[in-house]
Amino acid sequence: MDGLSYTTIIEPAEPPTGRRGSALDRSASLNKSHYRKLMKPSILNSALVCAVALVFAGCTTTRPSTAWDYKIIRGGLSRNAMAAPLEPQLQQAGGEGWEVVSSGGDGTTGFVILRKPK
Repeated sequence: MDGLSYTTIIEPAEPPTGRRGSALDRSASLNKSHYRKLMKPSILNSALVCAVALVFAGCTTTRPSTAWDYKIIRGGLSRNAMAAPLEPQLQQAGGEGWEVVSSGGDGTTGFVILRKPK
């Protein structure tokens, strides 16, 4: 030969483009819609798993527990009651740091359950 070297350059062929509505176009759109259908539930599922994990992490967080002293006060609710009036007893207990937890009664006498931190 003439002492020169020749290089053959092969250029990639252009991607096939079909007519509108061809099998290739339908295949590409099916792949996109299939991908979207798969991704939406997986993203939602991932978000749901993260939310549940955060809730459970909050539930397992330890809080300092408070020890309580409890006290029950009984007394009369009206002037006609035979028991000592309830209101002055509650005023005194409130001044000592007691707080009401529950109460009940029958109309003439009543009780109040109190608590305060130890």
